Amino acid sequence: MENIVFQCSKELLDKLPQGAYEAKPEKEQLEGLKGSFYGWTGKILTIDRKKAAVFVNNKTRYCILLYPVRKKEFGQLAEYLKEAVRAAFLAEGVRKDVIKAYLEGFDGCRFMKTSDRSAMGSLNLMCGYLDRWFCYDEAPEPGVIQTRAAMKMSDDLTSIDGKYGSGNERLPGALCEMMGYDPSEEARVLGTDVYQLKIKINLAGHNIWRRILVPADYKFCDLHRVIQVVFDWKNCHLHNFMVMEPSKLAAAGVPDDRLCSLKRKLELADGSDPEALEFAELADCEVRLDTEVSLREVFAGNDWCLYNYDLGDYWEHVITVEKLLPDSAERWPKVLEAEGQRPPEDVGGEGGFDEYLAIAGDPDHPEHARMVEWARMTGPREMSVDQVNLRLRRRW
Repeated sequence: MENIVFQCSKELLDKLPQGAYEAKPEKEQLEGLKGSFYGWTGKILTIDRKKAAVFVNNKTRYCILLYPVRKKEFGQLAEYLKEAVRAAFLAEGVRKDVIKAYLEGFDGCRFMKTSDRSAMGSLNLMCGYLDRWFCYDEAPEPGVIQTRAAMKMSDDLTSIDGKYGSGNERLPGALCEMMGYDPSEEARVLGTDVYQLKIKINLAGHNIWRRILVPADYKFCDLHRVIQVVFDWKNCHLHNFMVMEPSKLAAAGVPDDRLCSLKRKLELADGSDPEALEFAELADCEVRLDTEVSLREVFAGNDWCLYNYDLGDYWEHVITVEKLLPDSAERWPKVLEAEGQRPPEDVGGEGGFDEYLAIAGDPDHPEHARMVEWARMTGPREMSVDQVNLRLRRRW
């Protein structure tokens, strides 16, 4: 197994502790890193007045991103980069034994100056995406490792020797080569446990649900983002998840509209809210952030939970685990079936929704035209399952 080498811009090398990098690597060594799966090319960016360290793999153009990076992180850069690679490969559905094999190269990890101009050129082009991502698309993930943004950068088309492709498309082939497999045997390097979930909006008299696949190692904040896409919510309100007693939905013994009255054993608060844990000590159960807890951690012992979106209108969703698909080739979230359309945003909860339906269904009502136009702006869009899956793929 070769040692992993991070080739850094001068500005990035200057941020590393003294003696942490090879000042004068041999020319042959630098040449050997061009196009190497064990070589990464990196630089520093400034985003919103904070430093980011972004690297692209010399062979695949796959990206990893650390942000914000301070003196502490620069002092332990190898450890953070190792965890960033692990998190990205897990999110891409790479088998854990294959990830372990690649990470063995970190045992002799080194830093030195850049040599692969082609990789740096690709990196410069891909970095233009980051400002827009953090300003308009997504807030940074908590902590330093920015897996979602890195995956999105890795989805950009780049040219290597005149052939266009994306980093996440090239990754399986490079992993096959590393493991000594034929490039056509991607199934030997890809495979992750996937949950099949049914998510139903708990609304009396309405049948609104989605059946989806989602990787078991996703955090609940990722499941929140999936739910927002598959129901076409606008993601403009706070949310939380509630894990209730009993652990099996079939044993709940209450109607669906009383599920929220059962005993809570865990609340997963909105990790994007800086005040999410401010009143955690007053809760009647354990409270954690949804950015910290994986689906596997909860669903290993529970076959259901509640998801609440918009804590004013309070749209309650019942999430049921239908099955676990071990070693699946599905790398990204996917909708299998869908029924019904969600209420418009800010309609005023269940009572407001009933009023809206009455007015929208009565062409003679004086507020009919205004209500229909308002719903056009705040309601869900008509989309097929294929269209929703395309939106999911663009987000992951």
